[in-house]
Amino acid sequence: LRADGTLAWTPPAGEWIILRTGYSLTDEKNHPATPEGTGPEVDKFDARAVRAHLDAYMKPVTEALGGLVGAKGLRYLLTDSWEAGQENWTARMLAEFRARRGYYATRFLPVLAGRVVDSAERSDAFLWDFRRTLADLVAENHYGTITAFAREHGLGYYGEATGAAWPTVADGMQAKSLTDIPMGEFWAMPFGGKPAAFQGAPSMEFPADIIETRSTAHVYGKPLVAAEALTSSLPQWSSTPWKLKWVVDKYLAMGVNRLVLHTSPHQPDDTHRPGLTLGPFSQVFTRHETWGEMARPWIDYLARSSFLLQQGTPVADVLYFYGEGAPSGVPYRDARDPADLRGYGFDYVNADALLRLARVENGRIAFPGGARYRLLVLPRGLDRMTLPMITKLRELVTAGAVVAGPKPLASPSLTSESRAVRAIADAMWGEGTAPRAMGKGRVYRTADVTAVLRDERVVPDFAYDTASAHADLRFAHRRLADGDVYFVTNQGEQDVASSISFRTSGRAPELWDAISGRTLPVAYRMERGVTHVDLTLAPYASSFVVFRALTTATTSTLVPASERTLTALDGEWTLRFPPGASTPATIRTGIGSWTDRSEPDIRYFSGAATYERTIDVPSEWRSTGERIVLDLGRVGDVAEVRMNGKAAGATWAPPYRVDVTGQVTAGRNTIEIIVANTWQNRFVGDLQPGATKHAWTNAPNGGGFTSANELTPATPLTPSGLLAPVRLLAIRDATRR
Repeated sequence: LRADGTLAWTPPAGEWIILRTGYSLTDEKNHPATPEGTGPEVDKFDARAVRAHLDAYMKPVTEALGGLVGAKGLRYLLTDSWEAGQENWTARMLAEFRARRGYYATRFLPVLAGRVVDSAERSDAFLWDFRRTLADLVAENHYGTITAFAREHGLGYYGEATGAAWPTVADGMQAKSLTDIPMGEFWAMPFGGKPAAFQGAPSMEFPADIIETRSTAHVYGKPLVAAEALTSSLPQWSSTPWKLKWVVDKYLAMGVNRLVLHTSPHQPDDTHRPGLTLGPFSQVFTRHETWGEMARPWIDYLARSSFLLQQGTPVADVLYFYGEGAPSGVPYRDARDPADLRGYGFDYVNADALLRLARVENGRIAFPGGARYRLLVLPRGLDRMTLPMITKLRELVTAGAVVAGPKPLASPSLTSESRAVRAIADAMWGEGTAPRAMGKGRVYRTADVTAVLRDERVVPDFAYDTASAHADLRFAHRRLADGDVYFVTNQGEQDVASSISFRTSGRAPELWDAISGRTLPVAYRMERGVTHVDLTLAPYASSFVVFRALTTATTSTLVPASERTLTALDGEWTLRFPPGASTPATIRTGIGSWTDRSEPDIRYFSGAATYERTIDVPSEWRSTGERIVLDLGRVGDVAEVRMNGKAAGATWAPPYRVDVTGQVTAGRNTIEIIVANTWQNRFVGDLQPGATKHAWTNAPNGGGFTSANELTPATPLTPSGLLAPVRLLAIRDATRR
């Protein structure tokens, strides 16, 4: 082409089509951002462009912070999930393609315009190579460049790479592997899937993104599995720890062990309450949250659970290979998908990790961080594989790995000869349906993973029997240097009482309660390498089962726990409302929801109010070996207890009990119970005809994401206050016989 765009070429005889190929900007702008911070997205395939962007973006930050960058100040960069649209070209594309694929792309460029070059099969193979190059570029030149930049400045990098739902042409695990801390996201939203018991509670989203993040951390040897946690478009300010717990527990069982809460906007004053939100998004968690001053036990639960799940190495039996092409990543699945194996842990793996990191140790496919797998499963419908990949599979099987899945028939890429691929496949799979031995390993044709595990004599890592067909227990397993840790959550609406089987033996189990921080013994029996533990879990309850203490005893029984009611705190309480509320300063009231009151200022009250009364405690109530516990029955929504002016603790989850052993004394005792609900009732009250507005937020009508989620004058009020009779109990914990 001449400088003016005309073609300097004399074609040979015949008819020719002249196809001009060029590229231009996508005009994609970064969003959301202030006008001053808005501009075209950077070319994420060009490491130099990404670096220039980072230098310009971070320069004012690092100059302002000075020595407070690194260990003594700002410690991490974070990129959110991909919202940058689609990109498929960069200025150095032809050189990048040649370096990665080993041949020139120029004569195949008409394929990008829908033309066939040479043949349909070869054109498809070029497109496979082209998309694979795009995935390599976004991983290496975007995410890899950010990580390198961060390290130069003494920072780490959290990367939601590339995000949920395959938002661009990428290899999800490859992109996440080039971050310091791989990160996914899960939401708390009212868009279907929530249990009936949680009216107005959030439901989960994006499990595939979290499984991809977990798998990346496990096979690439990264200790942390981070998640943008509890993002939401609920009516804002309506969340409670109990409504959020079941969502968190589900994702802890998926392997998350570093929760990054979304979101805590800065609240600059005390006049505009509850205050600022991130528009319609986020589970707002700030100092103006009604229960914010009582949030410590909720955060303790999240911290304890995360800490325990960061210990040791992950345990899983099955490794699913999701293929070599792009876009690629952990597929979205439903509950009927056989990939969700009941009782067996599983991860996914990409081509990069298999080719570079996988080896075989004692018949298991092993990775540098300690992850070990009994079985590698190939994708259903797989019929093509590159020569380097099938060569790697042959190496693994020869060394002792077990592989299950369909036989590859050809290469998807112009970089591999299909005949060479078929030759290795014929040797590995052979003919017929029987498993084929090769070296120390075996190859199965079947897609029935459960059948392969049975044939390989791999017993479930976790199993339970229950009379309820709807019981839904989830688990995560970490192996310690001196034992095992299992996290178990009941994701159903019914109690589950079962003998649960754990694939470990020789160590006595204990129950570790991440809500209270207490540990308790539990009955068990051991046989054939499995420990059976008698465990009861209430709806949406969870527990850690920890095996550390060495024992030769194969069975252990318990003297069961017991409790007795010392007194029922019936009758009226003094209820004090905070200064500045439109409510009376105090009222006398019995147990029941504030929303049942006739006075509008109490009916629509949102905030923390204090119940108070005195009781006489006989000295004989205090018995050696018993704990004295205040049972609040049912609470709307979070409560903190003070006995005789001393803080005893807070409660946010059933059974809403607080241990007051250290605060109660013989004689007269003053009990204070501070109860906080959510802002929802106040918002609904403000929407009543002629009402005086009491609450302010920048998210209208409670910040619903759609009109269906917005609050209205007719939105039901949430039960608030002490909702069930209060009792003082004496409890004797279970002990081993």
